[in-house]
Amino acid sequence: MRGLPQRNVLGLFVIDCSMEELVASVASEITKGHTIHLVTLNPEMVAHAARCAEFLRILSCAEYRVADGIGIIAGARFLRSPLRHRLPGIEVAQALLREGEKRGWSVFLLGARKEVLKKATDTVQHKYPALRIVGIQHGYYQNDTEVSEKVRSAQPQLVLVSMGSPRQEEWIDRNRSALSGTLFVGVGGSFDVLSGIKRRSPALFRRFGLEWAWRVCSEPRRIGRVLPALLRFGWLLVRARWGSYSLAWKGQDGPDDIPGSSPPL
Repeated sequence: MRGLPQRNVLGLFVIDCSMEELVASVASEITKGHTIHLVTLNPEMVAHAARCAEFLRILSCAEYRVADGIGIIAGARFLRSPLRHRLPGIEVAQALLREGEKRGWSVFLLGARKEVLKKATDTVQHKYPALRIVGIQHGYYQNDTEVSEKVRSAQPQLVLVSMGSPRQEEWIDRNRSALSGTLFVGVGGSFDVLSGIKRRSPALFRRFGLEWAWRVCSEPRRIGRVLPALLRFGWLLVRARWGSYSLAWKGQDGPDDIPGSSPPL
């Protein structure tokens, strides 16, 4: 992570680098035996962190935070701390799988429904035939301890967790200390896309940062969750731009106005 530029977005420092730079950096950390958590940040996550001290702690303690949603890019620009690079979670996952195939990484896929995970695994193995998939586990399990032990026993170097936020980040936070030389990444609904169950938004939507609109149109029920989060995120930006608001983690006391995430390197 050393040497990668970062920008302050509401007190969370977001790495601003290309996909190639990100992959090279995390690969170096894995080689050194470091265990790291990479967060693909979007406005919903920030809005949730503003109301949940524990989730804010998890985001703040992650070694890597990159801008997934266009809302983070727009928010950073609004705060006069512009980010040049947006790294969507699905693209991060694909880039890491490609790198994993080249470097012979062991990979564990965790999350999604059983049938979705099976199709995603088949697709990944077909696309990256030299990739070493050492374990898979669907996300609708009953015993968290058994799943944690299953992942630990597999000793993966890359764990992709597709459970949706905040569940995936919470799982990573609980289990990361059991492994060394492992990269954990929460990838949201990426397994749905990898499996072919869901289509990614058309290139035109992606080009103009409108993937969120495509997802809402494809799944109208999402609007009840997305809209309040976006409004809350917007209000946080206004408070930060014309006030002194900044997210911060201070134990269990909740967010306040003192910056609390790691400073730029």
